Amino acid sequence: MPKRVLNLIILLVTALASVCLAFSPGGYAGRVARAQSGPDLTIEPITSSPGTPAIGDEVTFTVAIHNQGTAASGSFYVAYYLDDDYLDRDYVASIGPGASAEHTFTWTAEPGEHTVRAVADYKQQVSETDEDNNAKTYTFSTLGPDLVIDSISWSPSWPSVGSSATFTVTIKNLGALVANSSRVHFYIDGISRGYKDVGRINPGETVTRTFSWFTKAGTYDIRAVIDQANAVPEMEENNNEKTAVFSTLLPDLIIEDIRWSPAGPSIGDNITFIVTVANQGIGVAGNSTVHFYVSENLIDSEQVDALDPGAADNVIFSWVVGYVPRDIKAVVSSIGISTESDESNNEKVLPLSPLLPDLLIQDITWSPDDPPAGENATFTVSILNQGDGDSISCRLDFLVDNERINYRELGPIDAGKSIARSFNWIVKGGVHKIQAIVDSQNKMPEPIETNNQKTITFPIQPPDLTIEQITWAPPDPAVGDKVTITIAVRNQGEAVSGPTYIIYYIDNVEIASEQVEPVSHNPTANQTFTWTVTAGEHVIRAFVDPTDIIDESDETNNEGSTTLSPTGPDLIIEDIGWSRNNPQAGEMVTFTITAKNNGSVTSSTSVIHLDVDNSPRGYQAIPKLEPGASATRTFDWKFAPGLHDIRAITDGPNLVVETNERNNEMLIAYPIPDITFEALTLSPAEPAMGDKVTLTAHVQNAGSLNADGFQLYFYVDGDIKDQRDIPPLDAGTSVIETFEWGATAGPHILTVLADGTQAITEQTEDNNEGTANFSVLAPDLIVESITWPTGEPPTGDNVTFTITIRNQGDGQSGYGFVSYFVDGDYLYSEQVKSLKPDSKTKAPFSALMSQIGAHTISVVIDEGNRILESDETNNVETVTVSTESITTPAPDKKPATKPDATMPMPTLPGGADNMVLIFFGVVILVFVATLVLSVLREFRRRNE
Repeated sequence: MPKRVLNLIILLVTALASVCLAFSPGGYAGRVARAQSGPDLTIEPITSSPGTPAIGDEVTFTVAIHNQGTAASGSFYVAYYLDDDYLDRDYVASIGPGASAEHTFTWTAEPGEHTVRAVADYKQQVSETDEDNNAKTYTFSTLGPDLVIDSISWSPSWPSVGSSATFTVTIKNLGALVANSSRVHFYIDGISRGYKDVGRINPGETVTRTFSWFTKAGTYDIRAVIDQANAVPEMEENNNEKTAVFSTLLPDLIIEDIRWSPAGPSIGDNITFIVTVANQGIGVAGNSTVHFYVSENLIDSEQVDALDPGAADNVIFSWVVGYVPRDIKAVVSSIGISTESDESNNEKVLPLSPLLPDLLIQDITWSPDDPPAGENATFTVSILNQGDGDSISCRLDFLVDNERINYRELGPIDAGKSIARSFNWIVKGGVHKIQAIVDSQNKMPEPIETNNQKTITFPIQPPDLTIEQITWAPPDPAVGDKVTITIAVRNQGEAVSGPTYIIYYIDNVEIASEQVEPVSHNPTANQTFTWTVTAGEHVIRAFVDPTDIIDESDETNNEGSTTLSPTGPDLIIEDIGWSRNNPQAGEMVTFTITAKNNGSVTSSTSVIHLDVDNSPRGYQAIPKLEPGASATRTFDWKFAPGLHDIRAITDGPNLVVETNERNNEMLIAYPIPDITFEALTLSPAEPAMGDKVTLTAHVQNAGSLNADGFQLYFYVDGDIKDQRDIPPLDAGTSVIETFEWGATAGPHILTVLADGTQAITEQTEDNNEGTANFSVLAPDLIVESITWPTGEPPTGDNVTFTITIRNQGDGQSGYGFVSYFVDGDYLYSEQVKSLKPDSKTKAPFSALMSQIGAHTISVVIDEGNRILESDETNNVETVTVSTESITTPAPDKKPATKPDATMPMPTLPGGADNMVLIFFGVVILVFVATLVLSVLREFRRRNE
């Protein structure tokens, strides 16, 4: 091998060895720190003598410093601390390895718990292997006596004013050593009442001293102080006194009242409670505290200032209403020591029940009415809060065939309010169960938890319960008879009804309720109840399925009512007539009173009374009256200026037992005008769309005094259309006015209002309005559907389309035309026959599909609006049909997974050092490659 090649190989091996050595684990050995030897000072446990010092003892503490290092320490200082306060220091000569040195210091014991700490080399003059172990602490307590006033009592317990009371003060030594002699001082309202000497007291021992005082009216602070001069060193110097409240006239605190606002809270309401505290005692009550509880849980406390006898004060609390009834309790208690004449009456408890919501699924409706399979139907769910309280937020679930399709979050619903939420579902063939459930998670309590869901069958028609008939036996009952009332309930729907119940009312008062068994399609189920007839006309009403337990095709026809009038006479004042209109003062007026038997049985004899301005003006007898018969009597009265109340009364003494005892009198004002409508006519009587409707009003002054001029207003559906000025009308005269209006589709109310500003004072103010109610029938033509054979027609074929035209209005349509368009181009038109309301007709038409692609087919009914309809905007229907072939799309390729930004990037072992190693490795590889190429060139040259 040539020498030059050999040198290159040696150079290569040397470089590789250097790199491997530099980046081998051994190459990092110089980075690890090695420990250094030296001294290490520590404090061994600190001891004291005596071990349990008493107050005042001279205590010696011994501190041992140990060198646990490997070298002598050299000299340093050790410092001493008591309760973190610096005490002293000692000089310490050098301590050899493993050796120790002891030092002591002294301290006079003081009361309390203390901590002694010693710190070696506190100036850090010695360089140690561990600088964190140079301190040690020692904790101990100093023994001593501890004098306290254990109690203050007096005798008698209830002293009267001016009597002598003996106060007994009990002193106790709570400490661990004997307490030397001391004194106990006694104060009343801060004024000294003397002192007593107290001898030595052993630990745990109690002694008593007594003081006397002639009581005075009022409340006083009683205070006793032991060792006031601090003659006895104690473990605790701040507990040497006690205070009590002494009163000869005692208060009596009570909770007088608890009230809250709002009075009927809903769940979640923030209630404000007002608690009234009263002092019903004979003494002043000191400061007190009212504690407010809800179901024994303390919510809050408030302070009440001192209360004089008979005084009261209010404190206010607040609380958010929960879900269940709670007991609200307020307790008043004195601050400090205060005696009351009655300690058992300091609290009051009242129940609080929140007003609960009651969510009810009222109805489930859908649109369109009859959607075909595959189309989207919108279901609207109506939710009513029929409870007394507001609801909280909850959820509404929508299910089809027991599978939840979707849900809506509902906010709070006020009591008595309702909301609606909509859901979409692609209709599938067959019969389905549609269900809506509100508050399925039972987040809030309700008085009725069984009405939170509603289920309907879609699209099969449900049952329909109605009150078909209400009858009674006997058929003509008299007052006092017991009648049996029969309610006929009919199911006029398509399906069998489930079990439900029926409620009976008489004069809007609930009488009874009972179960109604399932009723099949179209039969009748009879329900009966009994009732004793009372006087008067009565409305009997029955309501089947009142809480909508059963889903029906019509929920508005579940109620029926009828009127029962018992047989018997019924005397009424039929009319009051007068002889003069616009009378002058002093003229004689004759009032003609007509009494009538409005009943079904002959009445017995009776009387007619006449009152003027509540003053009797006489009476006259009337004979027996057959049903429908009348009797007339006249009364004379001399007119006095002014407006007068004329009252006629028949059977005032109730001589006749009547079916109605409340209709025996009539009151009129005299003389006074009375504007009313004598007649109101409509022409034509049954107008059609576009007709000119004429309303003729006959306005009359039916009063007894001439009327000034007034205005006459004409309204259509509440909107004013016209007005007329009417000249003054004499009593008994009338005037005729006409109004015109062009009829439009739908129900309408035409109203004429006389004297709308009430400029004229009338005998009756509520008879100034006349109305005419009617409905203008109109057709409404729509293109209901456009269908064609299934599949895609080939290009160039004639495609036959079938259209369905429906009249969804309430009036019959005339003949019209339907027009066809393909891609916006007019094709042709043909005539459509007249359609009755809610009827349909089908018509075919053909169109040539000459080009490949999507085509728009449009059908327009009554394009020129020749037929007057209630809605002219819904006469167009458009569909799209395609002649393109549909190819199956190729399977989607699974897209490459996009890197997640949160995933950690892969890292090389060794961090930054490995990056350096890789860099040098690349350099070496380049070097080796260059070297190998050089060697190969050298071999080639040699061989040549």
